[in-house]
Amino acid sequence: MGPLTGLKILDFSTLLPGPYATHLLSEMGAEVLRIVSPSRPDLMQQFPAIDDYLNGGKQRLLLDLTQPEVSSQVRELLADYDIVLEQFRPGVMGRFGLGYDDLQADFPALIYCSLTGYGQTGPLKDRAGHDINYQALTGVASYGGSEHPVLTATPVADLAGGSLHAVIAILAALNERHQTGLGQYLDVAMADAMLALNAMEAPQVLAGKPGPTPQSGWLNGGLFYDYYRCADDLWLAVGGLEPKFIQALCQGLGKAEWVPRFLDVSAESQHSLRFDLAELFASQTRAVWLARLESDCCVEPVLTLAEALQHPQFKARGMVDHQLGHLGCPLRFPGSSLHRS
Repeated sequence: MGPLTGLKILDFSTLLPGPYATHLLSEMGAEVLRIVSPSRPDLMQQFPAIDDYLNGGKQRLLLDLTQPEVSSQVRELLADYDIVLEQFRPGVMGRFGLGYDDLQADFPALIYCSLTGYGQTGPLKDRAGHDINYQALTGVASYGGSEHPVLTATPVADLAGGSLHAVIAILAALNERHQTGLGQYLDVAMADAMLALNAMEAPQVLAGKPGPTPQSGWLNGGLFYDYYRCADDLWLAVGGLEPKFIQALCQGLGKAEWVPRFLDVSAESQHSLRFDLAELFASQTRAVWLARLESDCCVEPVLTLAEALQHPQFKARGMVDHQLGHLGCPLRFPGSSLHRS
């Protein structure tokens, strides 16, 4: 049971963005039926553990959408469903007779979400793309890294751009349907959402300031905010930007006199500070530094994923089900059975 119990979703998506979106909705209690092609394999099936995590809690129905009779089968299903999520390129569902315009008159309460790379309109609407392409086109890749753009460790455009924005749009449409009784069409583009994630830098550029460049901003290497290698080749993340955290950090480092250097955000001062911090952290093991920096100074170890999955914080939060081999639901509803600890 969860806050979306009773909601029924017909999921035509494959790969990662759509399935992760419906996974989250399923974790909140929705019932999801995946429409699976009998002849078009999903890449995620090559990774059974990932596929089980994304789709293990969903029902599954084999349907070949290219067959003429399938359209009527889907229409029969829709009499009992609230939401359609599809991840084809623009116009594909329409060719099957299952586009929103084909269904709206017969199913006025239907919420229909199309999740694509570039959206239903614009010159790139029919173009193929992956996470790296959306990050490149939206400027995000241009101010990460140093001499060249760097790959992100997780597919930010797919998950934060696609999956999460699809969930937000669906939940907003559900709220409106409660008021009007009507569903609607949702056009969610991963490139749009990725552009919107430039939430700190874009407003400044639009205000006429120079565009961001690598290692020039507060969060991309322009300040002391960074990763530092310790004597045992393990790493620490130093993130305390506010004065109170800086003071605590300097106390733990035994360098109280460095506080003014942290507060001086000029490029020359920060470059010198980063060099001295790197030298200082390299003089002791990570365990030594963690013991000295236990106060509230925004310093954490850089854990491997295996270490993170065993961390007491995430165990206490019920974020890892080691028995099933699944991650827990990050959305918390303490009054419902979704809250596990």
